[in-house]
Amino acid sequence: MSEDLPRIPIPGPEAETTEKMVFLQEQIVNFLRQYSMPLLEVSLVFSKYTRQLTDALEVQARAQGESLPSILSEPWPILGEQDGGVRSRSTPGDSIRQP
Repeated sequence: MSEDLPRIPIPGPEAETTEKMVFLQEQIVNFLRQYSMPLLEVSLVFSKYTRQLTDALEVQARAQGESLPSILSEPWPILGEQDGGVRSRSTPGDSIRQP
């Protein structure tokens, strides 16, 4: 059965960042469809494995007397977020609700 499925080539380290992100998005979408799991649950699983990978990288870096760059070790800011705080207290959909 798996022989019938097309093989999607995994982008190599030298591939463009956009190509890698598209590949990751395609894999997550396929995973969601295959297992009928909610996006939130898949995100939690993805976060768990990303955290484990980061921990392993930090251990390796310390063993070599190095440190990870902040882009890998710190959370990225949410687009549109100002000064680390929330811009508004509105909930999603507030702009389309009738008063």
